Order: sequence, then C-alpha cells, then structure tokens
Amino acid sequence: MFHVVDTVPKNIIKIHYPSGVDVSLGNELTPLSVKDEPTVQWPTEEGAYYTFIMTDPDAGARAEFKHWHV
Repeated sequence: MFHVVDTVPKNIIKIHYPSGVDVSLGNELTPLSVKDEPTVQWPTEEGAYYTFIMTDPDAGARAEFKHWHV
C-alpha cells in the first residue's frame, strides 16, 4: 500500500556519484554510473539524529533491496 505525503519537504537531499551523475527527483541511473559510493549532503542541526536508508524497489525481488542503512 502506498502512502501519499501531504507536505513538501523543506530540503532536498543532494547525492553525487564520482562518475559525475547527480540524483535528481525521478531521474533514471545506470548501474555503471552508480557503482561507486556517492557523496550525500543534507542540512543538519546540532544535537539532532538522522537516519539515511537507501532502498531499491526495482531490485528484481518481491521486497525492496536495502543498499544502506546509516
């Protein structure tokens, strides 16, 4: 079941791969262009805790594939 988000986030995460590819809302990325670890930027507040999870709903399995959980 899908969940619809009613509000727009204040910030957009910035993800850049060494291949020169940037993640942009909805763009398609090739496995070759995203094979190396990216840099991730997100504005933070001192004393706050954050969770970053990267999943792949198209990984060829019935469940999402979890790439990272930081």
